[in-house]
Amino acid sequence: MLINAIKFRQAFKHLVTIFDAKSRNYRKNFNLALSYEGAGDQARAIKYYQECICLNPNRDLYQNIGMLYYEMGDYVSAAHFLAKTSCDHEAGLFLGLSYLKLNAPLKAEETLQRMGQAKSTHTRMLADNIYEFKNGTGRGESILDGDSRDGADRELRRFCLVLELDGVSSKKEIKKAYLKMAKLWHPDRFHHDPRLLTKAEQKMKVINEAYYQLCNS
Repeated sequence: MLINAIKFRQAFKHLVTIFDAKSRNYRKNFNLALSYEGAGDQARAIKYYQECICLNPNRDLYQNIGMLYYEMGDYVSAAHFLAKTSCDHEAGLFLGLSYLKLNAPLKAEETLQRMGQAKSTHTRMLADNIYEFKNGTGRGESILDGDSRDGADRELRRFCLVLELDGVSSKKEIKKAYLKMAKLWHPDRFHHDPRLLTKAEQKMKVINEAYYQLCNS
């Protein structure tokens, strides 16, 4: 019995070492992915996000990869990864836009239904794109990246999307939306998880930029 107990403790320590190493590798790969994404190297960011999936698959990773593929113009891969998410808000919007790029409006409509009936900026934007596509005016061109759109207008829409605002809003509404998003993504909420802390810090940079630009537009 004593020998078995010793072997059990040894095996348990070995397992702890394995899991600790796994956790360290995950954090390392995740931070590398964030760094490459921030540097604009989508291909390498995707590589390290996929390494993270091998260690601990989750919906956030699939969304990150899908969004990067969308930026690269690989809409087949974007749809493949975004379909593995919960398809709410941002992920659902870009999944629907990917389907429109692939000339699959029915899939885009299914995605819109999966996003639910909540009246958010994301659902309205996807609904508008589907409407434009079906009426022959959109041709699958996202209102986020259509070349025919005015650059300043695209930037304004992007900032509104970050704060989940409906287009032009009063400064009071902008501040209210900013405080809501800042409360959600403030880094102080994520000190228990290094990978989420890093993501929250990046999110807050985008939120702060959107607030500043909208207040001064």
